[in-house]
Amino acid sequence: MMNKQKKALVTGANGLLGSAICENLIKLGGIDVIRLTRDDCDLLDNNQVNSFFEASNPDWVFHCAAKVGGIGANKNYPVEFLIENVTIQNNVFKASHDVGVERLIFFASNAVYPEIIDRPISETDMLTGPPEETVRPYALAKLTGIELCSSFNKQYGTNYLSLIPINLYGPKDNFHPQNSHVLPALIRKFHEATVNGDNVVDVWGSGHQRREFMCSLDIARIACDVMRFDEEKFSHLCNTYPPLINIGAGEDISIKELAGLIATHIGYKGKIVFDSSKPEGISKKRTCIDKMKALGLRSEIGLEDGIGTIYDYFISEVDK
Repeated sequence: MMNKQKKALVTGANGLLGSAICENLIKLGGIDVIRLTRDDCDLLDNNQVNSFFEASNPDWVFHCAAKVGGIGANKNYPVEFLIENVTIQNNVFKASHDVGVERLIFFASNAVYPEIIDRPISETDMLTGPPEETVRPYALAKLTGIELCSSFNKQYGTNYLSLIPINLYGPKDNFHPQNSHVLPALIRKFHEATVNGDNVVDVWGSGHQRREFMCSLDIARIACDVMRFDEEKFSHLCNTYPPLINIGAGEDISIKELAGLIATHIGYKGKIVFDSSKPEGISKKRTCIDKMKALGLRSEIGLEDGIGTIYDYFISEVDK
């Protein structure tokens, strides 16, 4: 489909997902990768965003930048999670339209889906019920981004598409003890306990809640494959409501099982205590990936291999 070199702009290019997408695009070759980081442009500043997009004039945009965090961060900073994400999205979408971006992929979150659904959640379940309370501000911001894709496509004939990845982890993850997501938080906890010789590791929640996890390297590869779909296929996806694809591994795991896997990989021999007094979010949320599979997209990195990848990164880059 590419008869000239495409210019692909990646927001959040130093982050977990953005950095993986940049690496994948470089491996593919024939694509001019434009990395947008906080040092290059403040996405909360409309003027800066407009100037950066005008100067770079990209053909494609992978919009990865967002304010993200685990349950603790969402509980402590709901205003920031709502306002900052909506502002960033508004600025990036408008600037993309103004410079005539051919294709845009927006990364949403499975937090947008209703809290109570007893089966794997499909794309058409969006807006059929309220999101889970602990992440509601973040979820509403991401819902706005999905609706922006649809609204721009309807009003201006653009090709903007949303992808909903399951819980991401991988190199460049956030390992902050209070504000990170569950998998990197557990990596840090078990590593430090092992190094310090601690006999007990506390884990938030009962351990019974189930989650899906996918390595950022897998998501990046799939997102780049989607962006390179032929014109008819990509346009059809953008003009189907909602313009959305669930991206997942097709299986979930309990937090108790996850903690055990991480402890075994790191070599932690002590006791694991689950604290049911701490928030743990919805008990189960599994996404339906039938649409993804019908498009010929597959996950390739298993959870155990992925844990090895993120732990190697933590050892080499974080725990210095």
